[in-house]
Amino acid sequence: MVVTTKNPLAGYVKPEEIPGQSNNENPLLQQEEEPDTSAIAKEEQQQAQPIQPQTEQQETGTLQHWMNQVPTQALFIPLVVVIVILLLLLFLRGKKGKSDSKDAIDSSIIEKTDADGIQNMPTKGLMVKYSVVHEIGARSEQQDSYSISDCEKESFFEKKGFLAIVADGMGGLTNGGQVSNLLTKYGQELFESSPEYLMPADLLLEIVNKCNYQVNQLLRNGQRSGSTLVMAHIKDGFLHFLTIGDSHLYLYRNEGLILLNREHVFGEELALQAANGMAPVIAVSQDKQAGSLTSYLGEGRLSHIDRNQKGLRLLPGDKLLLCSDGVYGTLTETQMEQALSLDGEMSTEQMQKLIEDREAKYQDNYTALLLEYNGV
Repeated sequence: MVVTTKNPLAGYVKPEEIPGQSNNENPLLQQEEEPDTSAIAKEEQQQAQPIQPQTEQQETGTLQHWMNQVPTQALFIPLVVVIVILLLLLFLRGKKGKSDSKDAIDSSIIEKTDADGIQNMPTKGLMVKYSVVHEIGARSEQQDSYSISDCEKESFFEKKGFLAIVADGMGGLTNGGQVSNLLTKYGQELFESSPEYLMPADLLLEIVNKCNYQVNQLLRNGQRSGSTLVMAHIKDGFLHFLTIGDSHLYLYRNEGLILLNREHVFGEELALQAANGMAPVIAVSQDKQAGSLTSYLGEGRLSHIDRNQKGLRLLPGDKLLLCSDGVYGTLTETQMEQALSLDGEMSTEQMQKLIEDREAKYQDNYTALLLEYNGV
């Protein structure tokens, strides 16, 4: 934009002086010819001529006086410096804004590209992929069940994280499959509708409390049934878990397999008694009821739960395995380690192959849900 300032002195023309009349003639004759008119005319001319330019001349004199008081360079140089600095700041700010905008666009493109390469679950700040094997085995009914969070809701994962659930309905009891399905589906519904202010450990406790109530309501007519439960929650690079029963949660890290939870079976109670001198050590391995569950959903009030209140920090490359006893009861830990050393779905495919190769006559339902953590 060009701003034009009118110069108050532009267009001003100084009136020229009117030359006085001279007469070398006889002054007596001049007085006789124009005694009064010349004097009057001269006086009128002297009064009339300065009237028009007098105001401009006074204003001009004031401006010139002010400019004479302040040196021109003293005003002009600082003004130019200020203008240059302002223009430079505006230029740098505009350039930075363009650079930031470009960086934001580029990072979003990179993030989207990376997300496309991660199966099933891309989220901002969280990269998890999963694979699962879920088979009926030699049983007539599938009583295992599993569920994972909806992988399409990125904004949801940023707020609440990711939840995986495996439940194993109790074999030999009625409605084992129905109970396990109720737990996995209802557990995810509770997770999605839960308030954001709940801490992960408290959130899992709230979910299992409401799930157990629903199972007990289902079995209120005296039916005997129940299910184990494993829940693994990942958010901001931390794992929180809660388990009930004998289903397992493993951490595979640095080529080693670590069982994170304890089994709620009678054999564990016998081992504790034996350690305290309250029962013979041999009873731990010989008791026929050693594998009986001492805690499960559907028994009324829960007897035991396993959970971590402080989150376990996950490392890039960590793998989490949620599985029913149809997996760890068939495979050795060495076999599971070998399978988990493989990439992606090859791990669960290898587990399935190893289980099928066993050709166990009474092979139980088996479910192995594998989570691979790629880092925050």
